[in-house]
Amino acid sequence: MADTQATLKTASALAHDLGARITILAAQVVPYPLPLGSPPVPIEFTERALGLMACEQEVETAVKVYLCRDQRQTIRRVLTPDSVVVIGGRKRWWPTAGQSLARILKQDGHHVVLVDPVQR
Repeated sequence: MADTQATLKTASALAHDLGARITILAAQVVPYPLPLGSPPVPIEFTERALGLMACEQEVETAVKVYLCRDQRQTIRRVLTPDSVVVIGGRKRWWPTAGQSLARILKQDGHHVVLVDPVQR
């Protein structure tokens, strides 16, 4: 959660400078043995945790949680064209999930900012 808070702080500063608002997109993966509507972690828990972080921001911040099977596909589907996307993740010498998602979203035409929360 500390990484998420650091990334959100960067997104908040960027949104403030742009006069924009933030939408936290959480694509919560539900494993195939479970029905899509029955995630292993209740959706209310995720919404509450992210909602508390959203309340601390200086800019308008909304939370949207999507239950899904494929996180990347869901994020690509719900983003509006030309979105500014802030992705947090620690830098590694091998491609991380965040870096891979950033590459895909850039190819889709979005403006992507990668944030290493450790270096903030």
